[in-house]
Amino acid sequence: MIQLEAERRENEEIAAGAIMSAGVGIAGALTTALWGGFGRNNGYYFAMIITVTGAITILQAVLDNILGGAAC
Repeated sequence: MIQLEAERRENEEIAAGAIMSAGVGIAGALTTALWGGFGRNNGYYFAMIITVTGAITILQAVLDNILGGAAC
């Protein structure tokens, strides 16, 4: 009984990993064309500035202490 429970949990981890990987892959494939068009129309430097600003904002949102936020 315990062994069956352990095997089931391993399958859940694999399934969750596959779902997360597929989701990120699909999102990346869909947004690549959008960001490429945005960069072509508005300038690639401007598109990169927006991307880096968003990444830093997300990083600051998930930090738990003030020192990590100050580093960004």
